[in-house]
Amino acid sequence: MALLLLGRGSGISRIDLSKFTVAYRAYEFTKGAAKDIMPVAESASTSSTSIWVRLVDDADTDRGVVMSARDEVLLQGLIDWVALCSVHGDVAEGNPGEPLAVVQDKVLDLIRSLVTDGLFELGDLATPDHRFGAWDAPLDESIQQIRDVYVNQFDDDPEWWFYCWLKLTEKGRKLAEAIEASRDSAQGS
Repeated sequence: MALLLLGRGSGISRIDLSKFTVAYRAYEFTKGAAKDIMPVAESASTSSTSIWVRLVDDADTDRGVVMSARDEVLLQGLIDWVALCSVHGDVAEGNPGEPLAVVQDKVLDLIRSLVTDGLFELGDLATPDHRFGAWDAPLDESIQQIRDVYVNQFDDDPEWWFYCWLKLTEKGRKLAEAIEASRDSAQGS
């Protein structure tokens, strides 16, 4: 197992995690504290840089198995609800060198597509028990709400990271399981 630190351009740094236990999401590094790491986004108002991290299986990268952001999000949905920051990380990884605005548009398009296709429900964890609660607003309105926080307040990382969540539907689960089986078959597992 390795950790890929995703950066601007095509720069990807790799750290061997065989002796570490790591929870994934987004990590903060102080500028200059980690060498050879290019930030995904910098905030002019702070001295920290957001770095997206992603756990990958070395066998996948060694065999050249590359999955689309859509497939990655579907597979993540088999494990848990998928946060906006995870969708962003998957899209950014698949679009190295693209301007942030392009990545953000692709993230919003992916969310719209996944929900429109009936593969995910869109919601948040603002329920009293902090469980997933599906939004009942029309999809266009929900996407605009996400855009208002994710695009317009991007430099305020914690504000948008977990603003919305995707919950796999039964239709999405069946597709994700088929993707997982196909991937496992291609790897010879």
